[in-house]
Amino acid sequence: GGHQPSPVSNSISIVSGDAQGGSVGAELPAALAVRVTDSAARPVSGATVTWAVTAGGGTVTPTTGTTDSSGTTSSRWRLGPLPGANEVTATVAGGRSVTFNATGAAAATASVTVTSPAEKIYEGDTVQLVATAKDADGNVLPGKTATWSSDSPESFPVSSGGELQTWGQGAATVTARMDGVAGSLP
Repeated sequence: GGHQPSPVSNSISIVSGDAQGGSVGAELPAALAVRVTDSAARPVSGATVTWAVTAGGGTVTPTTGTTDSSGTTSSRWRLGPLPGANEVTATVAGGRSVTFNATGAAAATASVTVTSPAEKIYEGDTVQLVATAKDADGNVLPGKTATWSSDSPESFPVSSGGELQTWGQGAATVTARMDGVAGSLP
């Protein structure tokens, strides 16, 4: 007959996946893995482990797992939407838990869009333009600062904050740069 240890005496430990870094909203490259052992440090198979995001707002898949013959189970972790600290806790039936930490970094700027609140801009108008940076997946990247320029600064000067003044007639292209990526109006 087999020996079934009490779940309360089971321990849980991190095997791999702790202290990773990745882009916000992205799945981390390495799975999170834990091992469940009994009081004699033997692997426990068939133990239920519950995974939960405890900081950062990401997701784990699956949210519950069952240990295999080596006492391990794993989950995939997608980081939350904001840069900074993310945490996931793995808890074995009986209440013991371990915490995984990861750091989310702002994604790289892939595109910049410049928009105007006015559909038509007339001579003498002052218009506050807006530049929006997005990553390769189309997620808006907040907190980016644009460098503005106009190809006709005498007639269509633009301020460092994106305020366009129209002192003349004709066409001009206004460009906003963020992280070396440019977007223009029109």
